[in-house]
Amino acid sequence: MNNDRSGTLLTGLAIGAAIGAGLTFLFGTKKGAEVREKIKDQYPDLFDRVDDVLEGLEEKYGDVVSEMEKIEEKAPEEMKEEVAHLGRKVKELKHTFLKSGRPLHAR
Repeated sequence: MNNDRSGTLLTGLAIGAAIGAGLTFLFGTKKGAEVREKIKDQYPDLFDRVDDVLEGLEEKYGDVVSEMEKIEEKAPEEMKEEVAHLGRKVKELKHTFLKSGRPLHAR
């Protein structure tokens, strides 16, 4: 995984953790229930907007999971190609050394 993708993943995880902590407070504590009631009274359409945001996050999460699955499927094939490439390079170097008459062992 490259740095851009891992940075995006870590950012997403941090945002998810923050949202989870907030939701745990709001829905898991007595004080959170009181805060929720006050928010409902002062901002009646807020929960509809939050639902919309959560739906968007859920969709984005699905996209991230799909992308990670593609990377996971692709990785072994790319690794095989890289190993084969390195094997060809080793053979080329061996051939070059044999042609030059220099020994192959390390000093």
